[in-house]
This record gives sequence, structure tokens and C-alpha cells, in this order.
Amino acid sequence: MNENLANGNHTLTVYAYFTDKTVSPIIDIIITVDTAFIPPKPSIISPLNQTTYNTKEVPLTYAIDSKIFHSYYSLDTTNYAIGRIEFTGNTTLTNLSEGSHKLRLSLETESHSLRTYECFFLIVPFTVDSNQTIPTPTPSPEPAAQPAIFPPSLVFVASVGIALAAIGLLVYLKKRHR
Repeated sequence: MNENLANGNHTLTVYAYFTDKTVSPIIDIIITVDTAFIPPKPSIISPLNQTTYNTKEVPLTYAIDSKIFHSYYSLDTTNYAIGRIEFTGNTTLTNLSEGSHKLRLSLETESHSLRTYECFFLIVPFTVDSNQTIPTPTPSPEPAAQPAIFPPSLVFVASVGIALAAIGLLVYLKKRHR
């Protein structure tokens, strides 16, 4: 693997060697390298990570240095795809039940001028106890949770691995149909 690719577009061509001794390109992938790109850094300002609130209405406030195309959250669900709610900007979580909660926030952003998109997932556990006498904390601008951002080399290796697996499957299926 070459980790020192120059900025710009590079083509990765995958060839298949068939049992009849022919060689054919079966996948062409264009990879763009942009070493100046700094990915957006989203953070949840509220609710604060592992904090107890004495109210059943907790603000959902986040910050990100990129244009947002879609934002979703889910609360206390294991199936994010079914339980998610789309919202715009910051909002308030209302009618919260007493006890522990887990907020999952998903932000889809435009990552840079090439108009590719990234999706960030942030998870924040918090608790509602409206009987507590301690005042609800005021959110600070410090991030409570950070997303996992994968390095470009790992994304490249994963892309090549997927391409090779697809090739293997194509070769296997071609051999079975002979």
C-alpha cells in the first residue's frame, strides 16, 4: 500500500485472471487524496455526558463546523433506523421519563469541496431525576462526546478489501456456472 499518494485523483484498477488465461479489468475505482482536508468535528453541548437533570425537558444542542444536510436523534432505542427522529438545528427533548437515557445523534455533513458526505454518530448517556435538589447543570461549550473518525489509509484498505472480496465472489460464481 502506498501511503504517500500525491493530492488529486488516482485510479485503482482491479484485474481478474480467468481460468481460460484471459485477463480483464473488472473494477475501476477513483480515489481522491486531499491532505489539506480537515474533517468536521461535531460535539454535543447538551445533554452533558453522564449527567443527571432535574427536569423532564432537556435541550439537545450540538455544534459542528460544517453544513448539515440531515440530523437525526433516537432516544433509548436499540434499533436506531426505526426509532430515529429527524430534526433541524437544536431542539428540546420533552416529556422525558425518570431514569437513565441514551441519546444517539446522527449528523450527515458535506465533507469538502468534492461534495462527498460523512455521517457522524455520537452517543450520550444521561439521567432524569426531577426529585433531585441539585440544580440542572448549565452546558459548557466543551464537547461531551467525539465521533470516531477513520484515517484515510484505513478507508482505502477497507475499500480495496471490499473490491477484492467482490472479485473473489465473481470468480467463484463464474467457475460454478461453467
